[in-house]
Amino acid sequence: LFTSHEMSVQVVRVGPDGDIYAATLPSGKVYRLSPHAENRNDDNATVVFDPAGTKEKPKYVWDLAFDAQGRLYIATGGPAAIYRVTPGGNAGTPNKADLFFKSDEEHIRSLAFDKAGNLIAGSDGSGLIYRIDPSGKAFVLYDSPKKEITAVLVAPDGNIYAAGVGEKGHINLPPLAVTGQATVTATITIIQPGSVQAFSGNNLVPGGSELYEIPHGDGPPRKIWAGKDDILYALAWTPDGVLAGAGNRGRIYRVHDDGTWSDVAHLEASQVTGFASSPKGIYVSTANSGRLY
Repeated sequence: LFTSHEMSVQVVRVGPDGDIYAATLPSGKVYRLSPHAENRNDDNATVVFDPAGTKEKPKYVWDLAFDAQGRLYIATGGPAAIYRVTPGGNAGTPNKADLFFKSDEEHIRSLAFDKAGNLIAGSDGSGLIYRIDPSGKAFVLYDSPKKEITAVLVAPDGNIYAAGVGEKGHINLPPLAVTGQATVTATITIIQPGSVQAFSGNNLVPGGSELYEIPHGDGPPRKIWAGKDDILYALAWTPDGVLAGAGNRGRIYRVHDDGTWSDVAHLEASQVTGFASSPKGIYVSTANSGRLY
């Protein structure tokens, strides 16, 4: 579908229009691709977001989400901000990106919408979980004990789940490295500072990971799972409990609201980086090495 001079495709989402949206690093551009496209590249793909055209000029794109009206929300870092884009436009002409929300944090790392149309956002810096209404007004739902919220999930019953990693006050290890083999024998590695997502080694992030539940309606946030040897990268909801994908041992855990959990899969990779639901089941992406299950 797409070939780029970029070093990493950080996020891929299927939009409500059926097109595919891909956020790249290090440029931070977001491309829109038809699923029927052939031989698309940086020059002939439609750019729907280019950070160079914003006042803030963020350096990273971490997550993408769509609201009920089909508008695209883009989580960025360096500085932390969320932009809103109405898809459309022509190849080579980025859409107008409106600054929807700006934070004093380092990065906005993760996004999800609740049924009321509020945007749930997790940060890197102080580990905040925001609820942002459609007008852009934000409320801090939870100031977590961890530095970075790597994933947020809204369950069908309205409960919010969030994965937190890293100790506050520590400099996090760098994210999942992007490695590419050139035509010569050199290996190219990009380190993206400010997020453990690019962590590529097999050492432990100080403090490990925790999984939080924020109940819908009344009830305080609470920790329902913790692992000192794991980094949580991705969450997925199932009727039997929340699936949590972890590194650096390639584990998938199933966690229940009462705090009970099971270790359901060991994969031949260091990090479980993402989940995607389908009628055939749940697809799982991994890193070090890159595989699809």
